[in-house]
Amino acid sequence: MLLAMKQPPRLADRLLRFFCAPHRLEEVQGDLHEEFAWQVERLGERRARWRYWQDVLGFIKPGRADVRLDGHLR
Repeated sequence: MLLAMKQPPRLADRLLRFFCAPHRLEEVQGDLHEEFAWQVERLGERRARWRYWQDVLGFIKPGRADVRLDGHLR
């Protein structure tokens, strides 16, 4: 029996899609999803989800060149 793959928090992914520059989204989200899968194996789902939120919130800090604010690139 195959185990279902754990998915990162959907709300965090939506937040990332909103703030991340479109040309960087696939790369950033892919890296975060890979890290999440590794964290689930290493730390368990609950802590991996917490860390995913920390990573997403850390990414959307104002002042980053690849973060959209008010629909525009900074």
